[in-house]
Amino acid sequence: MNLMRRLNVRLFLSYLVVVIVGGLTVFLTTRLLAPTIFVDELEGLRLRQGQTEAPGNGGGPGPGGTGSTSGPGGSDDSGTGGGSGGTGSTLGPGGSDGSGTGGGSGGTGSKVGPGGGSDNGRGGSGDTGGAHGDAGGADGPNAAGFLLQSGSDPAAEDEEIEKAFLKALDRALLIGLLVSVVIAILLAGVVSGRIMQPIAAIRSAARRLAGGHYGERVPLPADPELSELAEDFNELAATLQETEVRRMQLVSEVSHELRTPLTTIQGYMEGLIDGVIEPGEEVFASVADEAARLQRVAADLSMLSRIEEGAVPFRFEAIDLSAVAERVARRLRQQFEDQNVSLDTRMDERLPVSGDPDRLAQVFTNLIGNALGHTPAGGRVVVASRKEGDAARVTVTDTGHGISTEDLGRVFDRFFRAEQEPHSTGTGIGLTIARSIVRSHGGEVTAYSEGLGKGATFTVDIPLA
Repeated sequence: MNLMRRLNVRLFLSYLVVVIVGGLTVFLTTRLLAPTIFVDELEGLRLRQGQTEAPGNGGGPGPGGTGSTSGPGGSDDSGTGGGSGGTGSTLGPGGSDGSGTGGGSGGTGSKVGPGGGSDNGRGGSGDTGGAHGDAGGADGPNAAGFLLQSGSDPAAEDEEIEKAFLKALDRALLIGLLVSVVIAILLAGVVSGRIMQPIAAIRSAARRLAGGHYGERVPLPADPELSELAEDFNELAATLQETEVRRMQLVSEVSHELRTPLTTIQGYMEGLIDGVIEPGEEVFASVADEAARLQRVAADLSMLSRIEEGAVPFRFEAIDLSAVAERVARRLRQQFEDQNVSLDTRMDERLPVSGDPDRLAQVFTNLIGNALGHTPAGGRVVVASRKEGDAARVTVTDTGHGISTEDLGRVFDRFFRAEQEPHSTGTGIGLTIARSIVRSHGGEVTAYSEGLGKGATFTVDIPLA
C-alpha cells in the first residue's frame, strides 16, 4: 500500500473515530438524562392534576337525604340522609376524613385522596364508607399511581404519559447532541492538528526550497505516514542541493578546462605579437593542439548535455554486443602496438542485444582508449564478453595505474581526473558520456579496482534481447 493510500485510510479512520465518539456521547447522555427528565415530567403532571381536582363538590341528595362537602385542610363534614339512598361524599387534596352516614338503608360514603386512590363504602351506617375513604387517601406519593387511581379516562392518562416520555426523550437527545457536537469539535481539532501541522510545515519548506534554499529540511512527525512524506521531502531537498553543488562545480570545472588552452593560445599570440616568440611550425602546432582541445571539450559537453536531456536520437536494432566490442578493439590495436601494450580479446559467445551500434562503439572506444592511456608500456589490456544472467556483459581490464578507494566512486563524474594523472590530455567527460549512453540502453557501467598500481576493470551490462 503506497503512502497516499495509507494516509487516506488514516484520515478516514480518524474521522470515523470522531463519528463513533459523537454517537456514544449521544447514547450515554440520553441514557443518563432521559429517566431523570421523565420523572420530572410525571411529577409535573401529578401537580397539574392535583390542582385541577382540588375544589371539592358535595354529593347530590337522594330521596330523603342531603349531600355534604369537605374542603381542604382536614375538616370533617358529614351528610346524612333520612331516607333510603342517602349519600355523602367528600373530595379534597389534603387527606381529610370525609364520611357519610345514612339513617336508612343504602347510604354510601366516598373519598378520593390526592394520591390517586379511591374507596367507596356502602352499608347501613356512614361510618363504614368514611373509613374506607381514609384508607384510599393514603396512597399519595406515587405520581403514576395517582394518575391510574384518579378515576380519569385511561386512554387520556396513557396519552399524557406518552407525551411526557417523548418530551423527556427529546430533551435528553438535544442535550446529548449538543454535548457530542462539542466533544466532536474538540476531537476533530486534535486529529486535524496532528495531520495538518506537519503538512503545513512541509508546504512552507517546499516554498522556501522553490526559492533556492536547498538546505531546507523538515522535522520528522510522529505519525509513520507523515514521517515517510517528510523523509521523501528531505530526500528531494538533499538531491536538489547536491544537484546545485554539482552545477556550481561543473561551471567551475568547465571554466578551468576552457581557461587552460585559452591561456596557452593567448601566451603564444602575445609572444608572436611582441616578437618574443619566433613564428614556426612548432608554435603553430601547439596553438592548433590547444584549439583542438577546446573543440573537444565543447563537443563533449554538447554531447553529454544532449544525452542527459534525451535529445540524442538512438537507432536501436538487433546487434551482437561482442562483435561491436571486438570491432573497436581491432580498430585500436595499432595504437596499442605503438605504445608497446598488449591487447587481448576473449569473445567466446554471441551476445544479442537491442542497441545503437554507433553509440555503443563510442562507449567501447572510450573504455578501451582509457585503459590504454592508463597502462604503461609492457602492460596488458583484456577485452572479454560473456552472458551474466539476463544481461550481456563486456569487461575491459588493464594492468595500469589502478584507482584508489576514494576515487572509485568519482570516476564517472564530469571532469574527474585522478591525482596520479594530472597531465592527462582527456577532457574528463568521456566516462560520463559512456555511462549516459549505457543507461540509455537500460544497462549500467561500473568500475572496480583493488587499489593504486593494481589495474582496473570496467564492466558494461546491457539486457539481452
